[in-house]
Amino acid sequence: MPEPEIVRTEVITPESVVGDNYGNIIVKTTTGAEVKVNKKHEGLHQLFYDATEEGRALKIGYAVYMNREYVHTSELFDGKPPVEKQVKPITAGVGKTEAMNDMMNRVNRIYEMTPDKWADKDRITRESIEAQVAMKCLTDLTIAGIKLSDVPDLLHRAIESRLRPFVDISSHTPPTKPLQSKSSPVKKEESSSTAPTRDLTTIKSLGELHKAIFDDFGIQPPESLKLLGKEKWADMDASFTDCYLAIQSIKG
Repeated sequence: MPEPEIVRTEVITPESVVGDNYGNIIVKTTTGAEVKVNKKHEGLHQLFYDATEEGRALKIGYAVYMNREYVHTSELFDGKPPVEKQVKPITAGVGKTEAMNDMMNRVNRIYEMTPDKWADKDRITRESIEAQVAMKCLTDLTIAGIKLSDVPDLLHRAIESRLRPFVDISSHTPPTKPLQSKSSPVKKEESSSTAPTRDLTTIKSLGELHKAIFDDFGIQPPESLKLLGKEKWADMDASFTDCYLAIQSIKG
């Protein structure tokens, strides 16, 4: 099947990206315009998220299907970007493996171990494991409705010291449950809590995490990244569920 013809191109700078209920993304540009990228072309989605985080321009190409234009290609377009940021144009449905390999090479360069890092490998590994264990403990406490201030001081300090570089957990306040008498029947009432109820098992991708955080807390990806104490999503070693719960503990 021949490759669709690109009928026109356009250079945009994304300001925000929001997913809809159908797997598409809606990109709002710095000029106030909106560009829709279909789920069928989800191979392009991550590039729009990256450009939004880094404030970079994109050159997008439009093809036509049934007399309607749609986004078919996208590439970074800002003069001469640094070598580590240069990527080949990603065409939806074509060369997807090559595009993914290119993205993985970029990630590998970020995590490439230098001689200094190898010398410090044991410390880095230990701190990474300790941070993951602390995040798991905080997640379990949040789910159980236990305040961090109510746990033994030694555990409190251990969790706080490991997670402090990533997020401010001093405001960690899980939802409280009212005490009820065992002898009296419980009348069901609608909860007055405004905290969102979400099935966290449905968050299986970065795009779904961005959409869940935006829908529940009104937070765009760049702000989420700052709250989680990271500069780039590629640096995040926590799971999507842990990221959501960390944001919930701060904004919920």
